[in-house]
Amino acid sequence: MRSYLGKGNHMSERITGRTELIGLMAYPIRHSSSPAMQNEAFAKLGYDYAYLAFEVGADEIEDAVKAIDNAIKNLEKVKENLTISNKHLTAANNKLDDLSVKKLTKNSPAIAEKFRELHESK
Repeated sequence: MRSYLGKGNHMSERITGRTELIGLMAYPIRHSSSPAMQNEAFAKLGYDYAYLAFEVGADEIEDAVKAIDNAIKNLEKVKENLTISNKHLTAANNKLDDLSVKKLTKNSPAIAEKFRELHESK
């Protein structure tokens, strides 16, 4: 499977960490002017998209779609794990904040009262 961005569009200049991929799968595809036309339009409109043409024959299309589906499932698992990790980090951070407040206010009822006021005002 090969991909073509189109003439004059260099991946190193167009692709960022936020670029969204749009693609066309067909065979033959090398003759298509769609990547050049679409990428030019995206650039003029300020869209962070990259249009790619993937050379995929009729006998490969089913496997290509399955590979895309599997990649999406794997990315969803990564996202789920990152979300869980973020929740754990937030909980740990909150616990550390609570311990710090307790240490700071241990022998000072006046400071403890100020922290309570701050917490209640949130």
